[in-house]
Amino acid sequence: MKRTGLFLAAMAVWGMCAACGAGEENGLTQVSVQLVKQDVKPGGAPAPMSIPSELDSIVIEIYGPDMESITDRIAVTSDMWDLPYLERYYNVPNGPDRHVSVSAYESEAQSPTYCGFSAQDLTGGIAVFEIVMGDC
Repeated sequence: MKRTGLFLAAMAVWGMCAACGAGEENGLTQVSVQLVKQDVKPGGAPAPMSIPSELDSIVIEIYGPDMESITDRIAVTSDMWDLPYLERYYNVPNGPDRHVSVSAYESEAQSPTYCGFSAQDLTGGIAVFEIVMGDC
């Protein structure tokens, strides 16, 4: 009976350890999507983007040639206005040409007010997509 209990405990620990490295083994990359704005100086570095109060929603789309698209519509609420930036995390299949497109909409708007885009190849681990938001 003790051997069975020890065996089950060992299998549980092995299962937890196997899950720790699951990202690369199952072909996923943890993607961080960070919205930034361009510095006002020409050639300036991107800086965190605060969320304007006139925005109603932000749509993040992640897509590539051989993957099912991921779409996340985020409702902008008043408690988000004071955030220094917006960052979201997604598990995305590895592969070439993974694109992240972000559109920010004002209330009742049919067309986005702000847009941003970035692309890179994903090979596992963690990847950061810095999306520089600007006028559409």
